[in-house]
Amino acid sequence: MSNAIAKKIVFSRQRKVNEFMSRVHGMADKGADCEQLVRYTSGVCLSNKSIEKAFLKKLAAVYPRLTTLTQQQLDTHRANKNFRRK
Repeated sequence: MSNAIAKKIVFSRQRKVNEFMSRVHGMADKGADCEQLVRYTSGVCLSNKSIEKAFLKKLAAVYPRLTTLTQQQLDTHRANKNFRRK
């Protein structure tokens, strides 16, 4: 992969993370409760695996409790998914 393409991919992922974070800020500003924010952030992580780590890192800087709850939700989801396969 060329260096230019790699930079575009990284920039695109960063842009997505920033867009999702602005939506989280907007939801929090409008008074969304913690459960709604956890559902939204876990949905973001499940549907965008390529940005999950960066998104959770940026989320942890602003909302540490929300990040913890989201990570628990993701772990539970993945455990249930693996359990159903067996």
